Amino acid sequence: MVGRDALMWDDASVATVERFSLEEHVGDTRGHARVHRLLYVAERVPSLRTAAASAAADTAKSDTRDIEIYQAAIALADAEPDKSWIEATEKHVRQEAELLTAELRMYENNMITESVRMGHNDLGDHYVRSGRFSDALVHYDKMREFSMSHEHVLEANLRAMYTAFVLGIPDAALSYADKAACALSSIRPAATPGQNESWRTTLAAGSISIAPRGPTPGGASIDALFRGNPQPDGVDSRAQISSRIAAMRTLCRFAACDLTKALPEVDAGSELGFVDIVPPAALAWYAVLGVLSDPGTGKNGRCSKLSEDAMFKRLSESDAAPRDILHAFRAGDMRRTLLLLRQHIASIRLDPIIGGHVPQMLSSITQRMLARYLSAYRRVSVGRLATVFGWEEDMMRTQLLELALNGLVEIQIDWPAQTVTVSGTTERDAVDTILQHGRAAAQMRDRLIIALKMEAAGHVVGA
Repeated sequence: MVGRDALMWDDASVATVERFSLEEHVGDTRGHARVHRLLYVAERVPSLRTAAASAAADTAKSDTRDIEIYQAAIALADAEPDKSWIEATEKHVRQEAELLTAELRMYENNMITESVRMGHNDLGDHYVRSGRFSDALVHYDKMREFSMSHEHVLEANLRAMYTAFVLGIPDAALSYADKAACALSSIRPAATPGQNESWRTTLAAGSISIAPRGPTPGGASIDALFRGNPQPDGVDSRAQISSRIAAMRTLCRFAACDLTKALPEVDAGSELGFVDIVPPAALAWYAVLGVLSDPGTGKNGRCSKLSEDAMFKRLSESDAAPRDILHAFRAGDMRRTLLLLRQHIASIRLDPIIGGHVPQMLSSITQRMLARYLSAYRRVSVGRLATVFGWEEDMMRTQLLELALNGLVEIQIDWPAQTVTVSGTTERDAVDTILQHGRAAAQMRDRLIIALKMEAAGHVVGA
């Protein structure tokens, strides 16, 4: 049995981690997304602090002009900063900001709408590179106001969508995603995506990288996806942008972590839309957590669908833990499912998007798993439940009391008898109803067969 602290997810330490790979943790992520993932580990795992912080500093230098985040990474790594890079970058950022601001002011004075739009776009991009995302979002909003075509509206919303996500306001990012999807649907299907300047800049708006990282498969794919360079397979850029929007919607819902309903399903068709923000291993965890959090009767279908999904198999190649948890859950082995979750909790807690929600998320998932299991019974003993979930009986009583209070399933607890009675219609009731209808139909069929045989033998005369 697991002790009383088995479900104290907030006590699960990540100070020391085993079988944790920084390379897999960042994957093909780029720019600030890569830096944030590395710093999140450096701040929480002393044994990986130097390696993670040093890698974050290198990425900040190569992919951004964000001096503040570079200095934070260097401080964590306890290393000497590159003063010449800091001085040169400070000078470049200051001069570029002055130039772009002066140009925008001139465009506004001359009331040149398209130039004003591009001026806000350039300043927004400048502030993103510099790590000033709040200022960037202001200019992207202004860019939307001066957009005169659906392509330009789409471009502005794609930029604002990611910027709001980085700022930690997923609700705003979801709003921009909805506006981007609306703009995309308004563009004529007859247009030739990726073949004109509007589409090339629109595709580029989806990318968060500042400079190419090298010829990695993921890097090549994301360049083709968001920079308008068609791949040999000729994937339609409409589908590519839709993939990006769907990916951002999923990430925003995980970041918001609304535990009053199931976590979102990871869409297999939007895999490429995640690649520069979330590595494959993290995406596999998202997919599994989404299945575990599903409280509805369709869980088995969603679970089966994911376990057979080619994308999920590919995502979980480097880390088998999500796949093992899914298989245990599908087999109804609740004890092993929870045990594996606890063993690999570091992989979840070190994810910057969901890491802060992990204790509440896993507690909610545990409650939903218990509710789901109880829905198959009319009455079951507390001892049996404790055995199935691998808890001590006092822990099971605590969980049952919490379940009764949160209303996921209606139960009555008989404390003297130590039994739980499930109120309302259970899955077993539904099965029994189906069986009763089946038996009634079989009896009717048998009566009809006998009547037909007697009529054919001349024992009765048909009406």
